Amino acid sequence: MRSGRTSANGIARARYRFLATTELRHYRFRAVVPRQAGYPYLTGRSASRKVTVRPR
Repeated sequence: MRSGRTSANGIARARYRFLATTELRHYRFRAVVPRQAGYPYLTGRSASRKVTVRPR
């Protein structure tokens, strides 16, 4: 996942398709926004979220 979208009220969303999951698995994700030249902000990280994926 390289990028996602943010709504007007600041809620971020992104999609990812798990193609190689063959059994019930738990993954942890977090968003990371790197520092960019020209902006006065440091790298930011979200809280981690657990996602359960079931195979198809």
